[in-house]
Amino acid sequence: MNANEMTSPVVTLGAEVANPWRAGCAERRTSGSEGGVGKHSWAVRLAPTLPNAEISAKDVDSRSLYVLEEGNRCIAAVALNQEQDQAYQQVRWVGGEPVLVVHRLCVDHAYQGHGIGNRVMAFAEAHAQQQAYVSVRLDAYTGNPRAIRLYERRGYRQAGQVYFPRRILPFLCFEKILRGAVG
Repeated sequence: MNANEMTSPVVTLGAEVANPWRAGCAERRTSGSEGGVGKHSWAVRLAPTLPNAEISAKDVDSRSLYVLEEGNRCIAAVALNQEQDQAYQQVRWVGGEPVLVVHRLCVDHAYQGHGIGNRVMAFAEAHAQQQAYVSVRLDAYTGNPRAIRLYERRGYRQAGQVYFPRRILPFLCFEKILRGAVG
């Protein structure tokens, strides 16, 4: 399976998509009859360090959340959209607009170290190219050296650093130019 096959975002209830990037694990848990598990709680369990369940819910509702499944288990998730934090204004970006921004990439602990993060990023970049984005932007917590190495290995250039609430260390901002328009 290659990155180009992973194209479906979180979709409507009951949608059958023969594709690992889909709403499956979010949507199967909407009934509330499963011990109080709601459609957004899986994302919180997958990545307990996400800012909060409300943000995960917004990702689902805005159709910007992509999930990777193996069987019936969510093994990775990422939000892809054009939303840039206000702190990004102080960064010296090279690429022009429009940009795809990677948010909240997370991989189930049981699957870490198996190339899943690289696979998620390959999907994000292919998605950005298909949608005619000029570049991909993201930030990574400096306390997460594995993520930083992943982005550097994939050809991302460090563009600056920002600070976010509730974190002591800064976040490094990265950018990868996909095509034309360097501004």
